Amino acid sequence: MLIYTARAVQQGYPLYDTVWFGYTPGFIYLLAGAFRLAGFSLLVARYVSAALALLALVVVAALSQSLGKGWSGAAAVLLLVPVPHFVIMSSAVMIEVPAMALVTGAVLCAIAYMRSARRAWLAASGLLFSAALFLKPTIVSGAAPLAMAPLLTESTWRRRLGSLVLLGACSGAILLPGFLLSNPRGFVDHVLMTYVRGTSAVVVDHRYNVIQLADYLFRDKYGLPHIGLVGLSLYGLWTLWRRERRVAIVLATWPLGVAAVLISHAPLYRHHLVQILFPLAALAGLGLSAVLSGQATPRSSVGRAALAALVLVAFLESAAGVWIDLVRQRTSMSDHLDKALQAIEFLKENTAPGDYVITDAHILALRAERQVPPELTDTSRRRIRTGQLTSEMMIEAVERYHPAAIVFWERKLEPNEKLDAPGDPDFLDPRFAEWVAEHYTLAQSYSERHRIYLAR
Repeated sequence: MLIYTARAVQQGYPLYDTVWFGYTPGFIYLLAGAFRLAGFSLLVARYVSAALALLALVVVAALSQSLGKGWSGAAAVLLLVPVPHFVIMSSAVMIEVPAMALVTGAVLCAIAYMRSARRAWLAASGLLFSAALFLKPTIVSGAAPLAMAPLLTESTWRRRLGSLVLLGACSGAILLPGFLLSNPRGFVDHVLMTYVRGTSAVVVDHRYNVIQLADYLFRDKYGLPHIGLVGLSLYGLWTLWRRERRVAIVLATWPLGVAAVLISHAPLYRHHLVQILFPLAALAGLGLSAVLSGQATPRSSVGRAALAALVLVAFLESAAGVWIDLVRQRTSMSDHLDKALQAIEFLKENTAPGDYVITDAHILALRAERQVPPELTDTSRRRIRTGQLTSEMMIEAVERYHPAAIVFWERKLEPNEKLDAPGDPDFLDPRFAEWVAEHYTLAQSYSERHRIYLAR
């Protein structure tokens, strides 16, 4: 979806007008710029994500190194790199990892401000956070450690207030001009109103979100626990508390803020959870370095044995992560892979280059090298749920663009009578699917859910 949205912007279609998009525009502009420089392809988009993931590793290493001594930066990277979800998100064209790279940089600058009391570092922290918000607003949890820094650094409430005002002004320095230059009225309709309508349409299931977060940390989808990572991060925080309590408080508010935002998110998807890995990795690198260098080692034999066991668990988790990355990742992350590959080949054989394809699974059209109407680069449940994509709009788009194929794949464009309640807001009403069945020919059916219609 992000790739096709950026492609439409690159081709000159206005964002928040012809092109619907429910988030801040930074990542779309970044992708569109990459397409102008290097050409449009999935590989170019993935290079952008990979480059920003490498930047994230550098910043995590710098943050962890600034907290400790020895090899804490290298330890943080070694603990983060093998995590299967981080590997997947670093090669996928999604916004969480790039945005968290900037948030991590903002926290690093905030700590430099605390140690030097120079407000220039605080301003830099706000600017990086503003850039992160420009990419994606849901990383707002990064505001917690940044706001805590001036409260713990300045000696008077007058100076604290002045520092908070400076931080707030810098936090809007990139976001506000980006908003003003990106069709402000459309931005309000697509982003702000979507958020307002979404919060009223979806009830937050806090219990479900807590379970999802706990499973992510202690029993991931691969059966891989992250007990070593969490344990070492707590140990790292404890060693930091013994040396720099103010910095330790700031670092503690970061994962707590991330967890609070995730638990209150609706709906909570798996890709949101990768945010928690960044503060954990930075602190765990500090903890691992402290253990290996003998810093703050417990006096009791039981404590030393517990730390040794924790390091062993972290090593085993990392080794298991590498095995998953190399062996299991492709099949475990690909739902209905065999059907998808067949559908891509079918689209290549039965449509021509330049033809339009309408679908709720844009990767099929992208792999088949076919176009998507600029109005339908986003067919997400979020857009459907908030009433900004209807059956009437879909039918109108079909009549305007005359797509060569219409692909039903991810159960967004039609409800399932057996599975979904009538009027479920997460799906289009049945009229679009019924219209397609009347005007297009069912050419391929891989299951009741996975179907391809061709123009008559």
